[in-house]
Amino acid sequence: MYLFPFGEVKPNARVIIYGAGKVGLDFMRQITRSNYAQLLCMVEKDYQMIQGISDVAVPVVSREGLLQFTDNYDIILIAVLNQKISLEVKQELCGRGIPESKIILPKIVAIEDAFWGKWELTALWDAEERQKAMEGFAREGNGKISYFTYMIAEIRLAKDKNGLLAELFRITDGEECLEYKIIMLRIFLEAGVINGELTKKFIALVRQIEPLESRYLLLSDIAIFPVHFAECLYREFYLDLRDAYRELMESYNLQVPNKGMRSIKRAEKRAAVLFNWLGGAFNHGDFKKYLIEELAEEKFEVQIFCLDIRLWYTGMCFIEPFDNMSCKVKPSECYASSHKAVLEGTARLQYIHGRTVRQRMQESIDRLFAWNPDVIIDITDEIAPQSYILNQYFPVYYVPMRGFLSAMFFGRILSEGKRAAQYCNKFCPSMAEEQMADCYINITIPCEKERRDREEFQWGEEDFIMVTVGGRLEHELDEMFLASVGKMLRENPDIKWLLIGTEQIALLKNTYIEFLNSGQVRILKYENDLMGIFGICDVYLNPRRSGGGITHLWAAGRGIPVVADASKWFDTMELLGWDSLCWSTKEQIAKIVKMKNDKQYYQQIKMQTEAFHQKWKKRAVRREFVKSVKEFIGMRDSQ
Repeated sequence: MYLFPFGEVKPNARVIIYGAGKVGLDFMRQITRSNYAQLLCMVEKDYQMIQGISDVAVPVVSREGLLQFTDNYDIILIAVLNQKISLEVKQELCGRGIPESKIILPKIVAIEDAFWGKWELTALWDAEERQKAMEGFAREGNGKISYFTYMIAEIRLAKDKNGLLAELFRITDGEECLEYKIIMLRIFLEAGVINGELTKKFIALVRQIEPLESRYLLLSDIAIFPVHFAECLYREFYLDLRDAYRELMESYNLQVPNKGMRSIKRAEKRAAVLFNWLGGAFNHGDFKKYLIEELAEEKFEVQIFCLDIRLWYTGMCFIEPFDNMSCKVKPSECYASSHKAVLEGTARLQYIHGRTVRQRMQESIDRLFAWNPDVIIDITDEIAPQSYILNQYFPVYYVPMRGFLSAMFFGRILSEGKRAAQYCNKFCPSMAEEQMADCYINITIPCEKERRDREEFQWGEEDFIMVTVGGRLEHELDEMFLASVGKMLRENPDIKWLLIGTEQIALLKNTYIEFLNSGQVRILKYENDLMGIFGICDVYLNPRRSGGGITHLWAAGRGIPVVADASKWFDTMELLGWDSLCWSTKEQIAKIVKMKNDKQYYQQIKMQTEAFHQKWKKRAVRREFVKSVKEFIGMRDSQ
């Protein structure tokens, strides 16, 4: 079965499905069953044959027959499996004068028929029905939360989200089994309904889960929540998660080899760099590669350990992860030839092979003790809790991949600005002040591949162009933020907005379709020449989120001011200049409008951006990171 794109279609929208093959018929059945939208007709070349199918209760017309629906539909949904053909269909429709904003080219997601439970939200409020639903999931769902698609869609449409949460808390305080409670919480999470109280409950329930493999997967899932949902955080989040990780590691009872312990004197220092997983290339441009090259230039012997700790295997957990990338990737060693080519001899690689989480943890500990490094540089992004053991025997220097905080175990943490780290730690404590390393890293600024022109977006030189980049904009552009930006766009038609990184921004498409129709807002699913795009932009608008750090710095390197909301800390707040930050969406909007109207003010902000960019570039040239690592090793050696 092919999943109807609920997130891309506005509830109650008037829909035309283009294509009545397997995909189109599946979409049709889901719409009519759920009453999610109003299906006007289907378009099919062999329309007469399709009309004979018993459950097709809507008109099926030819491509020419589509013309009769010119004025009374909201969207045309292209339900064609072949991507090349679907693109040709889109071009054909645009050639007929149909606005591109009214055409949806959805991501076609296949799921098994068994995953489609009949359950609606009311099933959660009745104990007997709830039991049947959860047993059905255990029996038929194969761990996929898509089994509850209709229920999730209902929650998204509900008006009283707080009331639903209150009822959910009441239910999950009952006597039902832990797994059922966690599934119910996940249903709400998938619907985008979450707060700190729910997250705290989630952690408390997961700490009780057996077997340990399931507990690990669920805890590492929670560690990723802040990336998607700013509202999931509460003051003790990192402390609670760290305690849960500590309990997990103590329960695993892994063996610590009786050797190593850094007693051997060597001419060269050894640095072990830990990655949770390493695919065909290094993430975030040259960041990781840069760190390794700097260590090598400073006469460190470097080995990279690809832990692959979160790779999925059958029977690992009763539910697939919220962040399901681990279900899709190959082991790091599959990319060994690419790794060697990128590293160019600056480091050796070790790949961990164990089948289970426990086996991979134990193997990583055995190999690290056997090699006996002088320092461990942990870049595992919150999901490798064997740092609990490693930190007891080696200096562990943690490099966070987002923000300044961590639930891992370390002696020192890269903070990229102590002031920012102190600010974040005040609201969500996770470390002692003496653990913060006040140093910076280098981000290579790529060159533009080609000169871009505003004309490709049908924008003029007099327009003031904002850009926002991110792969999680669906979650990060919340209702209040879009309402403020929407008001600004209506009052300032010469302000344009370019969104890059995803097409799945349902809230924007549903509520602010006027801007897409007029061309005032454009969405690009992907852009491989961001520096070229930045060349036509005036300002980078950053919503309240933890991510975006790399593109912030790329924009600053292009001389583009970054207008960021610091009410939720984010990766580059220190590097952008503390005095340049905004502390609310209202302040962001006021600053952008002022920059648009006051050219002198805009040039002033632009010069500040360039000055801060040069500052952190120069600090990186001094290799402060490596200096900080050496200082840390010396401190540990003297203890």
